[in-house]
Amino acid sequence: MACTKYEVDNFTSLNDFGLWWLKMRALLVQQCLLEALEGESRHDASMAQKDKKMLLDKAHSTIVLSLGDRVLRQVSKEKTATELLTKLESLYMTKSLVYMKQALYSFKMSSEKAINEQLNEFNKLRKLMCRLMIRISVVVIDVFITQNTLSL
Repeated sequence: MACTKYEVDNFTSLNDFGLWWLKMRALLVQQCLLEALEGESRHDASMAQKDKKMLLDKAHSTIVLSLGDRVLRQVSKEKTATELLTKLESLYMTKSLVYMKQALYSFKMSSEKAINEQLNEFNKLRKLMCRLMIRISVVVIDVFITQNTLSL
């Protein structure tokens, strides 16, 4: 069986969080670790506790190893991959959305580039922005539910 090595650039808060997360998610899929982000209650009941812990620890460490030092300091208290991702989203998702909106609104067709290339670039920006909007709305709903649950 051939082993393929995939690398994701570290997220330093200077690069785009949305793009980093898409790459990170793809890496977790390649390493069969995406299930760790679904929450412990959704894991296969037949999976041994030791295997669950290893899955969760691997996903957490994979994300941690792809963070720059400054970002890592901000999220170092988070113990699971899900908590880590939630914290990162709360800190950087809106910044990413602003960046994507600026890139989309400032997009201009150029006579030097092929039309197909420019349309491809525009569609990438549009799709990424849509994904970010969906992700942000999920986070906002989660925060709203949590706040209302705590206040009851």
